[in-house]
Amino acid sequence: MANSPAPIIPFYSLTLGNLVAPRAALVASCGACRRVATVDVLPLLTKLGPGYGVVELQRRLRCEGCGRKGFTFICVEWL
Repeated sequence: MANSPAPIIPFYSLTLGNLVAPRAALVASCGACRRVATVDVLPLLTKLGPGYGVVELQRRLRCEGCGRKGFTFICVEWL
């Protein structure tokens, strides 16, 4: 019996809880200064909860390099 493939979830409806079972990290890059950083999902999951949307998080993150908020682009890196 073959395993069925995992369901495809569009980025706009992706939540932090979706990133836990297949372990993932978020790669955030600042659109203003181009700083790139890896953001671990587990501490965010503990603080914000499994239903918190990745798109909402993208708007909330502040760059540690230049301090700008709302200029972040997030990519999911599956580990």
